[in-house]
Amino acid sequence: DIGMPGLVQCQASPEIAALYASILAGGDPTGIGQTIGLTGTTTLTLLDCCMLRDTDTDLAWYAALTGSVDTWPGGAAYKSNDSGATWTLATAATRTMSAKIGSATAILPNADCRVWDKTNRLNVRMQAGATLSSATELAVLNGANAGLLGAHGRWELIQWQIATLESDGTYTLSDLLRGRKGTEHAAGSHASGDVFVVPEATTISQIDVSSSELNAERLFKALTN
Repeated sequence: DIGMPGLVQCQASPEIAALYASILAGGDPTGIGQTIGLTGTTTLTLLDCCMLRDTDTDLAWYAALTGSVDTWPGGAAYKSNDSGATWTLATAATRTMSAKIGSATAILPNADCRVWDKTNRLNVRMQAGATLSSATELAVLNGANAGLLGAHGRWELIQWQIATLESDGTYTLSDLLRGRKGTEHAAGSHASGDVFVVPEATTISQIDVSSSELNAERLFKALTN
């Protein structure tokens, strides 16, 4: 700042480190604890099988969705009618609608489907922490404890009375009713690793199709929420 000829006036701040040191102690921060859970992959199982309910249509496929971990948040299945160019929502499931899906660890032998199969055992490993339970003989005869075992073209609907949890986490199902709802043709066609699905009203849905789609190729894909 030039106030007069030959005089320069300046203003400055002192650079003394002690003047900038705070004597206040910091406090511990507060926050909300948060855990980021695993979402896992989504498994879509399409079932072209017997009609499970009288109100269902024999044209449509059944669909079951589940996750690879028990923290699965839900998922959806999409369908393409044009070889993957476009996709439309076919069905969706929340975490509470996760289907009970597993696989057989050994081959279930053939049996007489007219009587109780008390000889053979079915051992299955379930996905995402799904559990199985036992039921009374009367409850089974009234429709409890049903499962679809097999693969495309050879689904057998079975029922079990006793479910035994093994030390390796698998379940052994015994006292079986075989070939339910006209699926006795598949009783002798099983293989190790066959898919096992428990068809429950809240977890199994039908994907709408029209008669014009018979024998037409369609693509499906499953995504996690």
